[in-house]
Amino acid sequence: MARAKQYADRVNIIKRIKLGSKWPFASVVEHNGRIVRDHVWVAGREEHHPEGRYYLEWYEGGRRRRKPVRKFEDLLQAGLQHVGLSTICRRC
Repeated sequence: MARAKQYADRVNIIKRIKLGSKWPFASVVEHNGRIVRDHVWVAGREEHHPEGRYYLEWYEGGRRRRKPVRKFEDLLQAGLQHVGLSTICRRC
């Protein structure tokens, strides 16, 4: 029997945006190793969405966890301090 896939100690940065009447999660856009504020990937295209909130997403004990982050400026600090992990993965 094969082992379940193990996730490395990493945190994904995602954003909840408004598309029509729904609020899906979307991957953030990254250029040259930096997150572009309010830009997310929607259906393979980069779009600007100033509405919504950023979230940190990680796996703990095989379960996905998400934590909202109040301000864009606090993303990196929140990811390292709250979750207690050493690596941030900006690509979801």
